[in-house]
Amino acid sequence: MKKYIGMLALTAMVTGPALAEAEYRMGMEATADSAIDTVHTLASTTMDAGANVMTEADVETGVSADVSVEVTTAAQVDSEEDLEVFVAHMQSENAQLRHVETESDADGDAEVEVTYEHQGKFLGLFPVTISSHTFVEAGDDIEVDSRLSWWGFLVTQKNYNEAEIESAIRSNTSVMVSSDTSAHMRAQLAETVVAEVAAHAQAYAQVK
Repeated sequence: MKKYIGMLALTAMVTGPALAEAEYRMGMEATADSAIDTVHTLASTTMDAGANVMTEADVETGVSADVSVEVTTAAQVDSEEDLEVFVAHMQSENAQLRHVETESDADGDAEVEVTYEHQGKFLGLFPVTISSHTFVEAGDDIEVDSRLSWWGFLVTQKNYNEAEIESAIRSNTSVMVSSDTSAHMRAQLAETVVAEVAAHAQAYAQVK
């Protein structure tokens, strides 16, 4: 009997650590599996939530977040947001077009100011870039004022002529007397002024 008990004790001493290690490994594997399942669940929930948010946003706006409407002509302008996009498009298409500002004054007249870069020679010797500022107001009558930066008198051989630009804008049938100051009207006015100034600068550059 004592011999049998001794054998049992010896067996326990030998197998005990092995069993403990096996149980430890099984526990670690179970913990790892549980952690992986938790991560998968959280990821799935996050993706589903993101999908739901996108769907709700699409329903509210009526367009997908990945879809942008490009406004490339004044005819497409129906809002102030369209006008901003259109002005940005004109500037991206013409490196010489530095700035376009459109607004309506206190009298309800549509106003546009265009800043454009011209080439010339400072003191007739050194190539230089100088800006013109062309202001147009379309209300009860048409007012046009175009001029170079204050130091323009020091620049010669420039692709700019104040009188010709003003005359071309006044005679353009797209520039009309109107009390309409909508974004669409101001977009049309800006498009016309930019086109006239750009055409004039290009024509003078070719002559010179």
